Amino acid sequence: MGFREVGTWQYSKEKENGVKEHIRKLEAKVKTSEMQGVDLKCEGFGTILTGGSGTGKTTFANQYAAYLHAAGLVSTSTVKSTTGIYLADGGISRIKNYIENMERDGGILFIDDAHFLLSSDHSSGIKVLDYLLQTIPLHSAKIAFILAGTEKGMRKVIGHGGHSTATMFQYLINFEDFKDEELVGIFGRVIKKKWDGKMIVEGGEAGLFVRVATRRVGRGRGMERFGNARAVEALVGRVWERQVVRRAAEREKHSATDSNIFTKEDILGPDPSNAVLNSPAWTQLQKLTGLEKVKDSILSLLELVKANYQREMEEKPLLKVSLNRLFLGPPGTGKTLVAKIYGQLLAEIGILSKGEVLLRNPSDLIGQYIGDSEANTKAALNAAIGNVLVIDEAYMMYSGGSDGTGNESDSYRQGIMDTLVGEIQSTPGEDRCVLLLGYDTAMEEMLQNSNPGLARRFPLADAFRFQNFTAQELESILRSKLADDVLEATDEAIRVAMDVLEKASQRANFGNGGEVENLISKAKTNYQSRASTLPIADRPKEWIFLPQDFDPSFDRQKSAPSNLRKLFADVVGCESVIHKLETYQRVALAMKSRDLDPREYIPTNFVFKGPPGTGKTTTARKLASVYYDMGLLAEPSVVECSASDLIGKYIGHSGPKTAKVFEKALGRVLFIDEAYRLADGGKCSYASEVVSELVDLMTKEKYKGKIVVVLAGYEDEMNGLLGMNPGLASRFPEEICFANLSPETCVEILNIKIRQAGIGLGFLEYVRGANAEVTALMKKFVATKGWGNARDVETLAKGICRGVFASLGAGGELVCTRDVVVGVLRGMLGERMKRGGDCVDEETVWGNSRIRGTDNRKMMMADRRTGQRKLERVKEKLPGEVKKVGELEVFLASGMQ
Repeated sequence: MGFREVGTWQYSKEKENGVKEHIRKLEAKVKTSEMQGVDLKCEGFGTILTGGSGTGKTTFANQYAAYLHAAGLVSTSTVKSTTGIYLADGGISRIKNYIENMERDGGILFIDDAHFLLSSDHSSGIKVLDYLLQTIPLHSAKIAFILAGTEKGMRKVIGHGGHSTATMFQYLINFEDFKDEELVGIFGRVIKKKWDGKMIVEGGEAGLFVRVATRRVGRGRGMERFGNARAVEALVGRVWERQVVRRAAEREKHSATDSNIFTKEDILGPDPSNAVLNSPAWTQLQKLTGLEKVKDSILSLLELVKANYQREMEEKPLLKVSLNRLFLGPPGTGKTLVAKIYGQLLAEIGILSKGEVLLRNPSDLIGQYIGDSEANTKAALNAAIGNVLVIDEAYMMYSGGSDGTGNESDSYRQGIMDTLVGEIQSTPGEDRCVLLLGYDTAMEEMLQNSNPGLARRFPLADAFRFQNFTAQELESILRSKLADDVLEATDEAIRVAMDVLEKASQRANFGNGGEVENLISKAKTNYQSRASTLPIADRPKEWIFLPQDFDPSFDRQKSAPSNLRKLFADVVGCESVIHKLETYQRVALAMKSRDLDPREYIPTNFVFKGPPGTGKTTTARKLASVYYDMGLLAEPSVVECSASDLIGKYIGHSGPKTAKVFEKALGRVLFIDEAYRLADGGKCSYASEVVSELVDLMTKEKYKGKIVVVLAGYEDEMNGLLGMNPGLASRFPEEICFANLSPETCVEILNIKIRQAGIGLGFLEYVRGANAEVTALMKKFVATKGWGNARDVETLAKGICRGVFASLGAGGELVCTRDVVVGVLRGMLGERMKRGGDCVDEETVWGNSRIRGTDNRKMMMADRRTGQRKLERVKEKLPGEVKKVGELEVFLASGMQ
């Protein structure tokens, strides 16, 4: 019996070359075997079918069974169909039942998607395949086993294990994807069958519009998810759906056309040129505040889409255009909102079939076990067919450093990127859009150091770049959001709100639109607190924000001069610094009153020179409050670091390390202590990289006027640093020199510190000559090596306070006594002089009022390192005794007290 007697193949014309060639060969073999007297039933007819979805494998299996039965090669034409997934889920018992049920009558066992037996998602699938391969030789005389799946997957099945699969499956037939002209034929047959030949297609069933539509389908050829005939059936479904929507709209206008006509627009969707004009998404995009560059980028993309539509009508090759894009920019600039509008727009102009937006984060895709990340990502991509998949904060897919190291160890995150690269083709007509959202620097770092294929699929050159909103745009957003919430604000309140936003915009993590929402939320809270103090009858019905609702200290600039004096009230000897800062305050106030920006005229880079303990760090901290009050900083805080915090571990490390510190200090004061250490090592050292980076960063618009930088250190060493690099010196024109504190100033600071502890000065305040005595001791302190100025004075103050509390009796008064004050001063002075190798005399330890006797009354002190022998000789010659004073041994000759 010949093949043509079996029946008509579905889509037989399309598959004639491959499938019918196999049947003709088999026919010849049957005839030859009959003439030779060979029984072919014992040969077995195991067959493997490879090809994509919708290529006719299942149809072939059914008609193949009919042919084998008609040729007498199998006892029945019955086909038992199942899938690899179903068998894997059921285990060996399920495949065993199939074979046992067919054992008596025989037939065809068709296993579609057999490659899923080797899927990692189905652990029992491998056991099923092993059992099947062992069982086939025992039943091949009665049962013909046909396994079908993708070409790539079935190659793995053929090569699985040590079984001789080539002898079990003598025939391998590959079903290639349909060509464009074949898809046109399928389109016509599907329509004829579904509408019984009654549906009219504008332009003809093989006309231009159908050719363009099926060519769009054919662009998915070669991809794993390409559906071939099923894709054409899905196309017909979309055409019908568009017709239904069109006719419903026509009926509303009482202008309905023939229901048995598919128009050009039904077949192809709307003309993008016309669709954009009527697109609600496009209208919404245009209404958004700012985002001019993004709007221009989307408009450029739409122009490409329009051009390609025209080229389709002319049956010319399409210009390359990808819907997959990067959305790069700071937080709160509208990336997620625009992504939703973008997806809706693509659907409205007919580029995407659905246009829903699926929002995911990398954390949604990262799996618990190896392989989970890939599976999660594939599932998200499959769900996004016809839609937009938005991966927000996409830089979290990369866990490596800026040098590209580290990400290899995180296979879970790497799996997400590798899957994106493998699944996304970025070809014209791809019915899916994937958007990666994130901050510029982090996203660029990821693309530069991860899978290179990711950067090819998401080119930085084509990215939609979102910028920080300007002050005018922020004000527009503020007013719009107030109107949306039915809230009002006075003009002065709006001005104060904008001052708050302007300060906040200096921070590295400024939230733009999100910052506006937060500000309004705070204003609501402040308004409620303010209104709650009023009698209920006096509370306004309308919410009208006042300046204090947006900023409770909104008038701080007017009180800045008095605040400055209060700020430095506990600092002695800083009148020149206060005068300089007061000058800056007057400049800022005068310029702002004329709506001028004072940043260009008020210095933001300082060099603090001076010995330790002279107030450099303290002044820097107070500088932050002063500049914040002037409206030049976002926060009244300081980022403190030393030169070693900026110096890297290897060449090229210092620059990025310095940039990160600057980023952290944006909108604040950056205080770099011991900055003179950056002069170490010459031009080739790591420290010189820091200096070069400092010079570069301070000229960038991102930091200029938005950060106060203070370099601090000893005067001579700082002069050396500035002399080493003229570029650095020119960027730090302002110097504040801090001198050693005088003994009198030290005593004044000591008194202040004691008072701050809640202790009365007592002796220091009321005893005549006390100040002179303490000052005299302080002069000796100042002359010691390593004197730390205010730092050491604070140590003295703490010692005195400890002494006061230690000597406090029940009900005693917290007040300084001479014994405590002088005792602590002399004790610490002796230790300091000994540590520095200075001579320690009897006056230092006991004072003039404690020494009596004549020249033959002698005293000798010696430390444990050098003076012990001298002390012993004195003790042999003079009667007396040894007393301990701190770590000192003091010999008192007879008659000394």
